[in-house]
Amino acid sequence: MDRNNIWQIVMAVFLPLVLTAQTENWVFTYNGSANSWDYANSIVYGADGNIYAAGSSPGSGTYEDFTVISLTATGDTNWVYRYNGPVNSWDYANSIVYGADSNIYAAGSSFGSGTDYDFTVISLTDAGDTNWVYRYNGPGNGWDYANSIVYGADGNIYVAGSSFGSGTYGDFTVISLTTAGDTNWVYRYNGPANSVDFVHSIVYGADGNIYVAGSSIGSGTYDDFTVISLTAAGDTNWVYRYNGPANSYDYAVSIVYGTDSNIYVAGSSTGNGTSDDFTVISLTPDLSVQEEREMIVMKNLYGATIFSGPLLLPEGKNCRIFDIAGRVVIPNKIRPGIYFIEIDGKLTRKVVKVR
Repeated sequence: MDRNNIWQIVMAVFLPLVLTAQTENWVFTYNGSANSWDYANSIVYGADGNIYAAGSSPGSGTYEDFTVISLTATGDTNWVYRYNGPVNSWDYANSIVYGADSNIYAAGSSFGSGTDYDFTVISLTDAGDTNWVYRYNGPGNGWDYANSIVYGADGNIYVAGSSFGSGTYGDFTVISLTTAGDTNWVYRYNGPANSVDFVHSIVYGADGNIYVAGSSIGSGTYDDFTVISLTAAGDTNWVYRYNGPANSYDYAVSIVYGTDSNIYVAGSSTGNGTSDDFTVISLTPDLSVQEEREMIVMKNLYGATIFSGPLLLPEGKNCRIFDIAGRVVIPNKIRPGIYFIEIDGKLTRKVVKVR
């Protein structure tokens, strides 16, 4: 083989690697005043050219604070906003959006006075000043939290999550707010099993409807991959439920509205002998689904699938806990939400912490 042929082979193999190599611009880290666990859950690039990240950061004597940080495109800090709720306890942001009105809206949860966790939305100016703080305590006076927020083309804010009802555990919950922080409406969905129903993601469609995705325990079907379509007035268009081939744990994590006017939903579904499978479902926006209601109760080997208080793990076992994003969490740091238990290197159980 001559030298020219060797050079052609080298170029064919390595040139694509060179062309696709990434260059690190910068790394920004923030250590809060408590020198403890600080993390970001959501990020958005604003129309003003700045970056806004939201999450949680323990303060000095304030437990975890609802935290938003604004950065320039070069990684310099514009400002840091921290919110310590009314009882100096657990407060955190899960999602953030930059509005068409140039304000920032962050959604999450904040512990209230005698109300447990409250569904919380905070509006900030692009200078980091507070416009307003909205708190919602559901009818069950229990655990209420927002997972996802979107700024609609109609100029309203739509926030989705889960909220305890009166005897209904966590309900699929969507709240519509004006940009002044006033409530337009509150939508609640209690699934067929009268059990735990979560919204993980929300999108405002180009058709003017709202679409939310998550999981809802069905009648004998464990968690079902669930999508609900709402009008901008908060009325139900339809409810879609998918029970995977193993009749087990199926849940949606993210949803988008395509330029082709179809809806695309991503998550996971338990297959026959394949554990959790990477799952994407496409829906048309004019879908219609009927449901039946029936009460079920679920338990598992190491306690109830739905639990409150501390998570009890088997002694003498090598256990790890993962959140829905696949991150390892410390058992005594678990907040309300969905988690997976790994025992001796094998994922064995999904659990839902409600308070």
